[in-house]
Amino acid sequence: MEERIEQNVIQSTTDLIEILHHAHIDNARLQYYAKDQKGKSFSIMPHTPFVYEYFIFNSLYHVNWEEARKKEIPVQLNEGDEFFKQRTFISYIVNRAKSNPLHLYRAFEPFLYIEITGDWNKVKPDALISKEDGEDFFTNIRKIKNILSKCRNPSALIVDDSIFKLLIKCAKFIYNVRNNIFHGSKTLGDIYEINQKKRIEIYDTFLKGITSLFFLVSRKD
Repeated sequence: MEERIEQNVIQSTTDLIEILHHAHIDNARLQYYAKDQKGKSFSIMPHTPFVYEYFIFNSLYHVNWEEARKKEIPVQLNEGDEFFKQRTFISYIVNRAKSNPLHLYRAFEPFLYIEITGDWNKVKPDALISKEDGEDFFTNIRKIKNILSKCRNPSALIVDDSIFKLLIKCAKFIYNVRNNIFHGSKTLGDIYEINQKKRIEIYDTFLKGITSLFFLVSRKD
């Protein structure tokens, strides 16, 4: 059954996109820092931007955007599990990006300017994530970076099924990371560990790439 999301507040797809876009921009601008007694700044919660961006991503992939565009109201995507919803959402934004590849380039361009290789890539295995899962994730991120770095003309970037598959695989891994944080598998000590902080920054950058791509194809800069 189709239903509006937050019907008493959000009356159209434009309203929903506007609200989530503002949240996305705020999360990109805010710095979650405090100062100690000596005035030195330190991160309060390194994973806060990542968690906040996941809320935005979660809100986006629970919408059936093909139907929402036709009816101009948010329509819940009620079928399938979380991974099906993510695949449907990512398929939607990738297909929309085919007509303007520059959007995809811009969304993931930050990967061109950050280091994504090093011993800190090695994840701490747990019930949801294996060592191999972590290796696969960073391999896929490097593939995305490599595609962008070899593109001399961003407007002519080839947006095809290979891009779609890379984004899907990375999103699935991120979902398991999210579960670890939300369900307490990661302690506060784990999150403050320097290598974990670096990995979370990469996870956050990937999530912001996905949500940025949606807003770009929705004509929100």
